[in-house]
Amino acid sequence: MCKIRTFCCLLVLWIMNAQAQDSTSLQVRDDGYGEALIIPFFSVQNGWHTYIDINNNGGMLHLKLRSAETGDVFSAFNVYLPKNGVLRATLSSPDSFGNYPGGPGISFASDAGSMCVVGGAIGEPSWGGYDRGYGRGNRMFPIAHTIGSIEVYSLRYNTEAKNPYIGCSTLIGRWDDGGRWQTEPLLWVTSVSNPKARAFVTLINIEEAVSVNYTATALSNTGIESVHEHPLRSTIDLSRVTGGIEAVAKALNASKITNDIVNLESINASTEWVLTYPLAGYGYHQGRETLIDGQVRYCDSFGTDNLGPDSPLGGALLGDPIRLSLYGGGQEVVKIPNASWSSFDACYAVNLISFQPESLLSTGEDLFSVKQQKVSQMLKSIGGAGVLSWSMEQPSPVLGFRITNFSNGTLDGGKTLSNYSILTPHKFD
Repeated sequence: MCKIRTFCCLLVLWIMNAQAQDSTSLQVRDDGYGEALIIPFFSVQNGWHTYIDINNNGGMLHLKLRSAETGDVFSAFNVYLPKNGVLRATLSSPDSFGNYPGGPGISFASDAGSMCVVGGAIGEPSWGGYDRGYGRGNRMFPIAHTIGSIEVYSLRYNTEAKNPYIGCSTLIGRWDDGGRWQTEPLLWVTSVSNPKARAFVTLINIEEAVSVNYTATALSNTGIESVHEHPLRSTIDLSRVTGGIEAVAKALNASKITNDIVNLESINASTEWVLTYPLAGYGYHQGRETLIDGQVRYCDSFGTDNLGPDSPLGGALLGDPIRLSLYGGGQEVVKIPNASWSSFDACYAVNLISFQPESLLSTGEDLFSVKQQKVSQMLKSIGGAGVLSWSMEQPSPVLGFRITNFSNGTLDGGKTLSNYSILTPHKFD
């Protein structure tokens, strides 16, 4: 009896300890709230604008903008808000209607009148030639890249703690040359012990009259310490998560990607996939090393042993056969063996996979924009709509979604023309 009781007690303690560890380990939150947010894609190419609405229960947000090609940070900002302030960040570029003539750039607005923005381009002078970067709301900061990803961090600092009258000029002027704050940091700590934010991202193409939206990926229990540093020299990033980059990679790892493709000529439907490797800028690479235009790249290859001379990887047996299924029915109608498949290599931080001749989200001139015409041809043979599953060479941390545009589709018995778009996140296994 004693042995049984001892065993039961040890079992209960083990379960409680496992639950405690699970509750404090890094998590991807389904409700979208986290101390760190990953926005896997923005675009201001091809007529698109990106609007990001951030609800924040802390006071300060730190944003890092990363390039689609390398994942490196090219701009960074601190946005100071009152507690529970709401921020809208707008990434835009000039369009044919005369909107956003100062773009491409990013601007900020808030429901809080005391908002202040400090930041700019990494390694370059910002507004007014002030090399530490500064600005206020409704000012557009130029951006060097028109497609990329963004990280958002919710921190415990705001302008209401201890001193509700501190202004933007004070925030701008109290930094030393090393990016250190020259006033006691505790003056800025709010009562929020565990600040969190949630971001809703809307992609709008005014010229095509379409829009789609998604929620940023939220990481909770990050263990990232709030430190008050100048944004252009900030050390706050995903490497400071408890467990480091490996912990983030484990939380985001996937070995197979599944989503819809709809290419229907009758309603001018076309589809593009976004695949983002959010840790590329941290030097975390799982793919094969190769040289592209003299630059070292790390590529995930999706399923073939017949890559051809144009593939940066050469010939290699990779992954499982591609599966293309009839849309909506779940019945597999095409199973393509590796030997007959043409290559698809994802070699960049953000990859756009187009299943039609023209890219939806970009001008199509960038290296990270790939056209998959063979998939489109096979899809056409089964009616123009299907579910595609791609097995990756090895598990990698990846995020993304598909966008399908329906251009000039007919409504009301053919009397009305309408454009609309659909976005669905990828299913990762």
